[in-house]
Amino acid sequence: MTTQPADRPLTASDPPRQPEASSEAPQPPPSGGHALNISTNYAWARGSVSWNGTTATASGSAQDTKQYESRSWLRIAYRKNVGGVWKIHYAERDPWAEVSNGEHADFEWSIGGPVKDVRWDLCSSRSGKIYCTGWK
Repeated sequence: MTTQPADRPLTASDPPRQPEASSEAPQPPPSGGHALNISTNYAWARGSVSWNGTTATASGSAQDTKQYESRSWLRIAYRKNVGGVWKIHYAERDPWAEVSNGEHADFEWSIGGPVKDVRWDLCSSRSGKIYCTGWK
């Protein structure tokens, strides 16, 4: 391989210069988390989510109303780094928790990373109508 003297400008016939290799490793995602207390017309879910770059967790409980015939479910979403791109994924077993007609359920979930941005969505169904909180 030929090298160019530092005092001579490059010409079209010179081989391209290779960029210097970076000595920095990719930075892990930031840690985060928060408590959640969400509800629809017929259910509530309470608990927390957290992530530290290598693991993400969610835990809590869900309760469906006793007063009406209804069904409720909780979904969990997160971002996972796949080939350098943060892609949205959903917890496998989707929905993660289901309750109906006054039932109560405790739940726990975790996944290895790199992961970040864990969110919940709680939905309830009664008389053919569905109510959802949206991702929180």
